Amino acid sequence: LLIQGILCIFMLAGAMNFTLHGKVITNSLNIYTRDPETRILVGIILFAIALTIITIDHGPSGLTSVVQRVVQLISVFTTTGYPSPELSSTIPHFYILMLLVLAVLGGGTGSTSGGFKAIRIALLLQQAKKELVHLTHPHAVVPIQSGNLSLPERSIKILSVFFASYCSTLVILTIFLALFDINFADSVSLAIATITNSG
Repeated sequence: LLIQGILCIFMLAGAMNFTLHGKVITNSLNIYTRDPETRILVGIILFAIALTIITIDHGPSGLTSVVQRVVQLISVFTTTGYPSPELSSTIPHFYILMLLVLAVLGGGTGSTSGGFKAIRIALLLQQAKKELVHLTHPHAVVPIQSGNLSLPERSIKILSVFFASYCSTLVILTIFLALFDINFADSVSLAIATITNSG
């Protein structure tokens, strides 16, 4: 269990922005708590772990099964590709779907993890909120922020194009794999594993 705990710590460290690790060496650990992306990553993984503990019947193995699932979650989320136990037939489909969503989210920008990156999802959600506000208040100024920085409109347009390209590639890969008589669920899983580099 200790070894698996250490693995989890280093997988999460690899999924964080590497510039933060450099700043921590010269400053303090408060750098992590002040970074909005790190807070998002930690929030997502804690939420996923809580859902796993609640929804999966761990049977007689108890704590060992919980730790194995946590290692699996973190490995998929950080796209580390660390080997994990096979998913048994008793595992709910919800858990498998959550693993796929975590793989797509990936870790932080400037990290070793793949995926779309959680901060990009957060920025797209801010853009969606901005458009909803403009429906009722057309002249409202709603800045899109990452931490204390306001992002220019051009950056959000580029991000939107990247998101559309990412989703299109995922769909094309899924269709291509389905042509080889691979069932839909496996096609989606393989496409996500390929595009996110999650193994």
